[in-house]
Amino acid sequence: MKDKQKYLLLRYSSGYVRDCILQHRQVLQEKGFCWYGKIGNVPSDRILNTVFGEPEPQMVLYRKNAAYLCRMDKYSLKKPSEGTPTYYETEGIFPSIYFRLTAIDECDPIIFHDSIVVSTGTFVEDVVYHSRIPFMLCQYIDESKHELLDSRDCRYRKDEFCTCRSCVNYGCFCERPSTCKKQRR
Repeated sequence: MKDKQKYLLLRYSSGYVRDCILQHRQVLQEKGFCWYGKIGNVPSDRILNTVFGEPEPQMVLYRKNAAYLCRMDKYSLKKPSEGTPTYYETEGIFPSIYFRLTAIDECDPIIFHDSIVVSTGTFVEDVVYHSRIPFMLCQYIDESKHELLDSRDCRYRKDEFCTCRSCVNYGCFCERPSTCKKQRR
């Protein structure tokens, strides 16, 4: 992913269909594209215009312990006539929006370490594992080019030690401020 690339992070579930990514990949291999349907709330026009305004629109499909980087070329609020896995019909799944994917690649969740949520400036890894938000507009930040990583520091961290009296780590060396429960930005 390129520096400052904005993308849609979309949480998905294997609760409806266990191998939904595999089925989408099979359709993609057969047709050269597939439509991925999102159930529930539709991302706002602002989010969609931002993502599809990028030179290479991308989406990350995420669930616990799995992430897939997808290239997209358009979306539709209407059901496509072809290019969807059969489970949409057989399982009675009715998405509210469809994204046409041209590639689905496994992705290392480390991408969340190098991305921020556009609306809050919070690092994606600090949000995605503790939230049930179905989608977010995110921006990839190449850590080698940005001083943004300094903002991961906890406000209670002074001279490398925790100064929060109510924290179990009080007075101890603070080696992972981004995962501290008392962290405030």
